[in-house]
Amino acid sequence: MTDWITIRGTIATLLTGVSITSPISTSLVRVYEQPPRMTAEYPSVIIAGCEKAVTRQSQLRTKRYTAHMQLLAYDAESEQALAICDALEEVIISTFDSHLTLGIQGVQLVDGPDFKMAGRVEYGGNQFVGADFTLPLLIVDGVAFAA
Repeated sequence: MTDWITIRGTIATLLTGVSITSPISTSLVRVYEQPPRMTAEYPSVIIAGCEKAVTRQSQLRTKRYTAHMQLLAYDAESEQALAICDALEEVIISTFDSHLTLGIQGVQLVDGPDFKMAGRVEYGGNQFVGADFTLPLLIVDGVAFAA
């Protein structure tokens, strides 16, 4: 049976390899599996948590997870930071295109990731340019329900 901790760890592993060559050459410095109190590491992704919804029909249980994440970028010039954020978003999208099941049996990426418009965000008392994004997933388990 698949759980959030397994999925969160797999997402973190996939995102750890994200890098860009334009507008600058950089990669995600860190992917946090849980929100840290503060961070000065950038660019980074924070996996903030997950919403869960469950439906049951016949002997199938379907869990709909929506992972919530935040991309943080920084540059002394806001315009450059926005360009870095945009480039990282595109690579993150491509990363999930190549991993629609996250390599976990029974897991399926529904859509996304879905990014909110990039802009100025604050995290742990520091200012960043960044974007919130979600990743909707389906997990289907065969379960014997008790009456």
